[in-house]
Amino acid sequence: MNISNMKVAFFTYFPLEYGGGVAKYFLEVTSELKKRYPDLDLTIITFDEKTLKIILLVYSVYFFGRQDMNLFQREEIKSKLGKVDYKKVKFGDLKNDLQKYNFIYSSNNLLEVVILKYLIGYRNLPSLIYGFHIPTNYTLTKSLQSKLHNILYSSFIYQIALKGAFKIHVLNNFDEELYRKYFQSKIVVKIYNPFDFKKFIQKANKFKFKYNWNKNKFNILWVG
Repeated sequence: MNISNMKVAFFTYFPLEYGGGVAKYFLEVTSELKKRYPDLDLTIITFDEKTLKIILLVYSVYFFGRQDMNLFQREEIKSKLGKVDYKKVKFGDLKNDLQKYNFIYSSNNLLEVVILKYLIGYRNLPSLIYGFHIPTNYTLTKSLQSKLHNILYSSFIYQIALKGAFKIHVLNNFDEELYRKYFQSKIVVKIYNPFDFKKFIQKANKFKFKYNWNKNKFNILWVG
């Protein structure tokens, strides 16, 4: 199949307006793909706000407290989308929408894996690619949620749920070595997150940050 004739859906349960690393990645990747392949049909699909509220109620149990949608920062994403389509769907419409595409790209979020594997079923979907944008293990942690995260993401139930995916896209050596123990080598593909060094240097030379340290206080410099 010619790549220009393909239809690819990027699925994440969280609407793009609420930000986050996965949303940023989806916006950047789809916009760049659209520039290189103008005829490529690209759509980002998320749940609508009503469905999200139900999900956040379930998350309240996991996080031991109510999850308020108003706490999330809402971003303007129309300018970032460019010519990429964006759809918000109800849970009941997700299966029919995803079936319209040749490929689906989703993150390795446990909730999304459960939805695609058990509630919809891989047999009812086109080729599915999981991008590992969420750490599978927090090595230094004391919080109960992080420990629970490590147990769930290292469990055989999670590994079984991933089986049946067309490809597993990892971002680092750790995940590559880990998941090649469970899957065939051709299934696991490592693609690092891109970084434009020239652009970074240009901006660094243009925007000079002045450090106004207060020696009477504890100063923290954060880089992300």
